[in-house]
Amino acid sequence: SVTEDDSVLTVSNINFEDNPDYYMPPGVNREEDKTQTEESILKNEQSMLLIIKDLMDGQKREVIKNMGRPLNVFNYRKMKMFVHGDLDSTKAGSLSKKDAAEVYLRFGNDTLNYYEYRKSIAPGWSEISIDFNDLTAIKQDPERKDPQKYFSSPVKGLPEERYGILGNPSLRNIDVFIIGIENPKNKGVLNQTVSGDLWVNELRVVQADDRKGH
Repeated sequence: SVTEDDSVLTVSNINFEDNPDYYMPPGVNREEDKTQTEESILKNEQSMLLIIKDLMDGQKREVIKNMGRPLNVFNYRKMKMFVHGDLDSTKAGSLSKKDAAEVYLRFGNDTLNYYEYRKSIAPGWSEISIDFNDLTAIKQDPERKDPQKYFSSPVKGLPEERYGILGNPSLRNIDVFIIGIENPKNKGVLNQTVSGDLWVNELRVVQADDRKGH
């Protein structure tokens, strides 16, 4: 995970008011500031900014958020998040260069018990949509012989994107979120480093679900 003196990953933010090149994800609007009673003022809108510099082949960097209190998403159907790769897809080593790097979202009890969604980083905004039914299915997949070993399965309709699972995570007890960038050793150009920016925005659960059992 990233530390303050890490030379590869810098964590910051990018926002509508201070960064002319920034634009919001599709469907996201600036909220009205309810603390301003005399006039209508919109709040600033921002994304987390992950700046990667020379991430070597086979390496990764992560940002970890410990919740403090466990989060229960049992009564929802999906989790969603927007990610944005570099605008310049022609730049050598750019994060938006095809297959040069992957972004993943992990969430679960801890770093040994989690669900994962993984995809290649593409230019512009794209949305990650995690179906909890699919996570339950891969958790029970008969091909998953050993829970202590990482198990991966393609996302329905998106074979280049993948779900993953390690250990015995629970949707009722999420203590940690991890957002990572990896330069996979078996993808892209051998021994090529990657550099560039990734914006992350609007991590949320949607579609309340009153079904029984996960």
